[in-house]
Amino acid sequence: MPLQTTKDPMTFTLGWKVVPHLNSSGGVPPKTLLTGFTVMLPQPDSLYEHCHWLIRFKRWPKAAYVGALRPEGELDVITTDTGTISGRVTDQYGAGIQGVNIFVWHSALGALTGRDGTYRISKVPVGARSLAARAIGFDPCDRAHVRVAAKHTTTVEFRLTAAPASIPCAPYITAKERIELRFPADAVDTRGARLGQDTLRRAFVAPVHRNFRNSEEERLIRIAEETYPPAEAVLSIAKSHPGREALSQEKRLWWYGEFDGVRLPYAVTMDAVRYYLALTQALGRGDTRQTNGIRMKRSEFSYFANISTPPSTYSRDGRVFKDVYVVDMGLRWSNYCGSLCACAFHLDRTVVLRRDGTVLCVFGDQKPMVIVS
Repeated sequence: MPLQTTKDPMTFTLGWKVVPHLNSSGGVPPKTLLTGFTVMLPQPDSLYEHCHWLIRFKRWPKAAYVGALRPEGELDVITTDTGTISGRVTDQYGAGIQGVNIFVWHSALGALTGRDGTYRISKVPVGARSLAARAIGFDPCDRAHVRVAAKHTTTVEFRLTAAPASIPCAPYITAKERIELRFPADAVDTRGARLGQDTLRRAFVAPVHRNFRNSEEERLIRIAEETYPPAEAVLSIAKSHPGREALSQEKRLWWYGEFDGVRLPYAVTMDAVRYYLALTQALGRGDTRQTNGIRMKRSEFSYFANISTPPSTYSRDGRVFKDVYVVDMGLRWSNYCGSLCACAFHLDRTVVLRRDGTVLCVFGDQKPMVIVS
């Protein structure tokens, strides 16, 4: 306990006594060399809290330990005691936010907010802690220097600000009249196929995988497959292509050019799937009309379509969509006619849509990297 001296009213000496039963297990007797210690007060005191302590060593007069006096409750003393942190997370309008992830930094402790935005984290070690709040669609928010006391509940409130508004998606067009058409229009079965004359080496292959659990999910996949990008977006990257004029006449444009008679895709759509399946069949039969008379030794096409379930929140490129289905699609193509004749590319696509089939946004449509020789 600090003791005031008679010479200087602002100077105190620090004295302590050894507790007998602690002497053999960490007690510190007087005149013992000590490092890594802490000076603390048993309770807050307005006078002592404005003071600093200084300890000098008789053997080294110029050396000293210096520090500020602080109440015991503000020190991170090693202990097994724990407390609780609780509170509520609201938006800028004061409404509770559900599903916010609240976690304690440098620990595995955390909780999700309920429907009213409240949360509760138990068994938090006492001392100074830092908290973080993370939620899709909102800017991150942190709280530092949260003081947790033993067997006590500390209240920490968060107010989150909505993330900047996202750029609206381009006006995609869904060919609704084609959704009920059979997949994939008699080209190949829906689960997979091996096509071509060279069945031993499988020179011409076209596996197809569309994964869904019921007719409703299949219908949503079909809607995604029959959604086409704006023609202007495709034509903008086909400015120098000799067939640009013909492209501008297409009702459902999904490709932007060709290489050795093989179309290069801009978007993964049902028309694209039908085209590459039909091309695979033609190449397997030796039909070279679509490839400008070039006979291919082998080709490989693959296509997949998966749908998320159940509906959930989806975030990408600064956009946030709630209670939506997400359809992921992808196609791969390669063909080879010799050492100086080959082409390969792949393209993926993500379509976000509501249960009623309304397409909210499409990601991934672009000019892919094409490897040729």
